[in-house]
Amino acid sequence: MLETEILKKGDDSGNGTLIKYTSPAGAAIKAIGVPQSWKTTLGPTWCYVIEGDDLTLIDPGCFGSVSYLEEGLEQLGHSLTSVDRVVVS
Repeated sequence: MLETEILKKGDDSGNGTLIKYTSPAGAAIKAIGVPQSWKTTLGPTWCYVIEGDDLTLIDPGCFGSVSYLEEGLEQLGHSLTSVDRVVVS
């Protein structure tokens, strides 16, 4: 069973939320609720942060939302310049 830890609560839609998921084997993936850059009721883009030898982001958000992504990364102890790989699904 996956353990879920809320690292920072965002708004009611999930914008600005930081989450850590940990597998029973101890593997951890963090998630940033990156707000859309326009007014929407759909909620955030969930950017998954994979920490290891390289820093990988999966689905970092849309055009115009980089400041939100940067803020979330900083709160997780990373900078935008430390990202080695970006995966867009």
